[in-house]
Amino acid sequence: MQKILILNGGVQFAQRGGKLNLALSEIMADELKKMGKELQITHIEKGYEIKKEVEKWAWAECVIWQFPGWWMGEPWVVKKYLDEVLTVEGAGVLFKNDGRSRDDESKKY
Repeated sequence: MQKILILNGGVQFAQRGGKLNLALSEIMADELKKMGKELQITHIEKGYEIKKEVEKWAWAECVIWQFPGWWMGEPWVVKKYLDEVLTVEGAGVLFKNDGRSRDDESKKY
């Protein structure tokens, strides 16, 4: 894998500063660069342009998600990012459809 997208989903919340996720994302980026990998990085909490994120996903051969686990899930900003980028704007670009078919019985829920 040569093209890697790193998603930093760390957030500042209460007394937490998101510093661990930032540090881990930076260490990953440094090590991957040393290995000659091509990188793009998104720090979700700092903002993003949805169309540009779809382009990053289409470009990437590998996506690394770095985020804290909050109550066995991701922070809301990560969920929002995924909804906006993958579900809304990514439809038709990152995937053709959800795989269902009215005509093929084997492709129904």
